[in-house]
Amino acid sequence: MIKLSTFALALAACGGPAGDTGGDDDVAVDASVATHHGFVTLQQYDGTVGGAPDLGGSIGASFAPRPECTSQPTGPCVYTKCGPAATGYQSAGAITIAGLRSPVTLTPGAMNKYGAYSATAALYGSGEHATVSASGADVGAFTATLTTPRRATATSPIVGDNDTLAIPRAHDFTATWTATPDPIMVDVVGADGDALSCRFDGSAGSGTVPASALAMLSPGRGGYETFALTDTVVTAGDWDVTIRSYFLADWPDGSLAVGSAVLQ
Repeated sequence: MIKLSTFALALAACGGPAGDTGGDDDVAVDASVATHHGFVTLQQYDGTVGGAPDLGGSIGASFAPRPECTSQPTGPCVYTKCGPAATGYQSAGAITIAGLRSPVTLTPGAMNKYGAYSATAALYGSGEHATVSASGADVGAFTATLTTPRRATATSPIVGDNDTLAIPRAHDFTATWTATPDPIMVDVVGADGDALSCRFDGSAGSGTVPASALAMLSPGRGGYETFALTDTVVTAGDWDVTIRSYFLADWPDGSLAVGSAVLQ
């Protein structure tokens, strides 16, 4: 079974679908007009794979004047295709994330790239407050606080550890989950690594990816995942910085709601 949330991190760098942050997150904002986009992404998963516990998460950051991905909105989704790696990375200085089970600091390395922080234990739980602070460098200093999403239960489609989900691109694709206050994201990845990232109202309990969007994906073997999301945007000089927190959903048996798919 594959874990696709690493692709979700890439989508964040491309400025994927914007959304409501809940209205009560604290953001320190610079009044300048942003012309560049960066991201800080927190990811958490807590379930099973093949019957064995799978708990952990990761945190990443990137600030590149030229994004390595291009995005096109289509219905409730954003279609994203990535090209060559970005160049000319910029530094926001040390980035500290407080409010987690243990504080984490990301520091820029060679060429101003931030190495991802990975954990095999819980980084955070549902509904906790994480504060992200950057000391500032090429990108100005910023601080933002967001509430981490609640873990959701996906109810269909269900893909077993050794199963592959068939997704006909000529038909609408509907996913369901147990209603939750947080937005739900459904990602479908094509054979060439292109992807649809679709955002739905979590309280609705279901969302439909239109056939017109699926038709944009490259056919063949790809993947599928469902996760809850909270996000906020802070402006630092001429940079908009999107800060996102993901919690990969579980299926009713406790296994992670991620799996292989074939786009037909």
